[in-house]
Amino acid sequence: RDSKMGAFRICGLNCLVVLAGVCGVTRADGFTLDLTPSGLTRFLGAPFSLDTSGDVAATRNALIAATRTWATKQLSAIDEKEKVGASEYPYFAFLPPHRGNLVPGAEPVRWSAACHRDVSAEVVASPDYSIFEITMTMRDPKTPLCTDTYMLSSLSGTIAIEHFPVAFDSVRKVQYNVSASELTAAGLFDLKNNGIRVFSFQSSWSRTLSDIIATLTLFVSEVTTGVPEETAQTNLDFLKRYANIDMKPRTGGSVRVDKSLVHSGDGIYIIRLDGLDPVLAFAMGSTTGHVTTALWIDGELYVVESTVKDSYWPVDGIQKTPWDVWLQQAHDADFQVVWAPLSAANRAKFNETAAVAKFHEMEGLEYGYQNMLYGWIDTVKDNYPCFPPGSETCLEWEHVMLIYSFMWKIEPTKHDAFFTQAWNHRLGTSGLGPAEILQYAAQHNIDPRTIPTMVEEDKWQYNTTRFGKPAIGGSSVCCVFGCQLWKAGGLFDGLDDIQCTEQTNFDDYSLTMFDMTTPRPHQCQQADPDNSVCQLEGKYTLHLNRYASRAPYSHMGEKCPSMAPNYSRPSNC
Repeated sequence: RDSKMGAFRICGLNCLVVLAGVCGVTRADGFTLDLTPSGLTRFLGAPFSLDTSGDVAATRNALIAATRTWATKQLSAIDEKEKVGASEYPYFAFLPPHRGNLVPGAEPVRWSAACHRDVSAEVVASPDYSIFEITMTMRDPKTPLCTDTYMLSSLSGTIAIEHFPVAFDSVRKVQYNVSASELTAAGLFDLKNNGIRVFSFQSSWSRTLSDIIATLTLFVSEVTTGVPEETAQTNLDFLKRYANIDMKPRTGGSVRVDKSLVHSGDGIYIIRLDGLDPVLAFAMGSTTGHVTTALWIDGELYVVESTVKDSYWPVDGIQKTPWDVWLQQAHDADFQVVWAPLSAANRAKFNETAAVAKFHEMEGLEYGYQNMLYGWIDTVKDNYPCFPPGSETCLEWEHVMLIYSFMWKIEPTKHDAFFTQAWNHRLGTSGLGPAEILQYAAQHNIDPRTIPTMVEEDKWQYNTTRFGKPAIGGSSVCCVFGCQLWKAGGLFDGLDDIQCTEQTNFDDYSLTMFDMTTPRPHQCQQADPDNSVCQLEGKYTLHLNRYASRAPYSHMGEKCPSMAPNYSRPSNC
């Protein structure tokens, strides 16, 4: 639901699908994946689509269920003597690090793998670049009972998984095929200059599958109205061990305050222990995964937000819900909810009429899929999260490009919503796909890794929908929309170039916008004596880290890292 990391879930789940051999042709030593709608339809057991105007939640939930079924089946087929359990830190431990690009005519690439201390690889291409023969030389095995597993990919969309058991020093040859008939000029340019991307899994195939299954347990409540307690405990474990967020059980129950105390512009901050929100919090350095705002409209108090229709939420897009109705829905969905009132000075400054007009201007627009990645990615490396216990397993730029090309291969016209429009905005181009974008960047001496880090501008318009019909409009996820209401209401007057599309949950609630002097209502103090904000809902205590600690500043949040678990930031972040 948040711009900085909403797509992390998409990338993570698509990486799981990339591993799903049921999509492709299985061989004794690996498999090649069929990344086409028909191949993924076979995988899902239902028509596959990335159409964001359709039921995105249903597609996501189908991916979760099908991947869990596939991984469990694959694991059951492994010899019992070779099975091992999940990693000590299993969540997202399956992500394979990028080892290098095999470019025809270039020097061999070398790395150390899980089973071999010294691996080198090189590639020779056929004249039409449709067949690549990869030679891998493996030396100095660490143990005799071990198998290295590799993922080979290119922007052509072909994915190959290869298993290499230890056989002491050995040389293996792998053939990687590309459909010459589907190869564009830009695709050919990419193969000649960027070659075949090599990723290696850090554990055995058995452990990788177990880690996939463990990761999926975070997301069980994505398909339920409430959050099962077992799923909540799994997510609490993830937050504590991965992000140093320790959410204690809470007995305060539902707390209700007099609506007259709630003013337009007050922040309402949420986390649901459903996999999605905790992963967003981990990646952003926040303790929340969703942002909403209180707004009085025609004498009635509403909660306004940008969100998606889901198993626990009935409406899609930018919307308003009456205060009491929203709180009941939040209760039923097992939200942890805190209310953060603006300071007296900011309440007086806030132009409610202008904010309501801004809401009406944006009401009904689709959730901000179009730029959901780009407020989060501010740096070339220091926003892609790494996972404990060390930093060996990280989300990388190369994973992003893999997912980009994967989605483009399946549905290029629909994929436009997730990547292409935003990247073309940054380059001043239009209609370029992933290979064309990399070619354009190379021709203009642009490091492609910097494209997502370029500042997203509030004024940019996207092909989107409004009330379910095609439209041209802005793109806003939850924290962006909340910031835009503040901006319209005048809270950033006097500051230059604050782009709300660059803000995160943390960026919103850590600003010195809030009331830090007025005592909380008695019922809030009684329910949660140690909280600095009033918790209205939730079984677990939600604290806002670094709450109301940073003054707004020009060009806010444009170049800020967000690396767990310490989330060290320069003074201007």
